[in-house]
Amino acid sequence: MTLTGRTALLVVAGLVVSVCVNAFALGMLGGRWFHDRDGWMSRSVAGGERGKGGPPLAFGLERVLDEAPPEARAALRDALGERRRDVGERLRAVGEARRALVAAVRAEPFDRGRLDAALSDLRIRSTEVQAAVHVGFGDAVGRMPQPVRAVWAEGLMRRPGGREGREPREERERRTDR
Repeated sequence: MTLTGRTALLVVAGLVVSVCVNAFALGMLGGRWFHDRDGWMSRSVAGGERGKGGPPLAFGLERVLDEAPPEARAALRDALGERRRDVGERLRAVGEARRALVAAVRAEPFDRGRLDAALSDLRIRSTEVQAAVHVGFGDAVGRMPQPVRAVWAEGLMRRPGGREGREPREERERRTDR
């Protein structure tokens, strides 16, 4: 069967649209796969699942690594990588505490004591994650030479987007009193 005229034009246009849609879909899937491969923190340290990213903590750790000077990144990756299992276990405990909180909120009849206990447990578990990350951070900073620490210290007060953070009030007052 030979297609000619308007029918042939519609078939060719349909094939072109189909190829474009398929190329777009493959690009999206490939981009997501490569992004997950490079986002090591969102899976391995923070315990996120492939394709789902990690919890907000993973984003924060990624940002710290991105903003660190190149000389500091290796020390940070090594130190945080050494704590990967510990941080991952603590993050799973945070997930369990959040599920307990959701169950307490949904419970019928509502039990204020159960809610308070769930909130307290979530607060404790979150603090444990933060403490574990801080230990890794301290280990990393201890491995950096002083010039690298000095460069990085300047960037620690910067907020996301490059805005400067406010310096502590005591330092502002001391600077203006001179």
